[in-house]
Amino acid sequence: GLVRKFLEKDEQSMSMGVGKIALPAILLHGSFDAVLLLVNAYIETSWDMYYNNEIDIAANSNYPYNPIVVNTVASLSVVGIMAAAFFWYYKERRNQSVRLKLIERASIPRNAPRSGHDENTGIGYKSPSLSSRGSGKFGNSAIV
Repeated sequence: GLVRKFLEKDEQSMSMGVGKIALPAILLHGSFDAVLLLVNAYIETSWDMYYNNEIDIAANSNYPYNPIVVNTVASLSVVGIMAAAFFWYYKERRNQSVRLKLIERASIPRNAPRSGHDENTGIGYKSPSLSSRGSGKFGNSAIV
């Protein structure tokens, strides 16, 4: 959101507010907390119903709910939310990388050298050559 608003500076991003920037974080954190809240509410409700004699505990269990099912549902929900957030982040990062590369390419002049040294303009890095014998710091010695 911030990169799009301040670096890309297109018409659509100039009207981008704080809500659009913070919304993904709010949704991720909120859905993660909602899963934990719902699981905890289910567990508390099950215990309340047991203490009010509305439900019985199974003969082979110490809980008024199936802890394996509850823990499995909670774990899979949390992992699913995190996986969805990762894939969303990965997609957005790739799209943003492509947009920034296009902006970078548009800012480089077409006749600018891509690498090395341009003799006409003096721009770039000119590496010392080993083939120019006698002109180096160590006289006529050369690496063979």
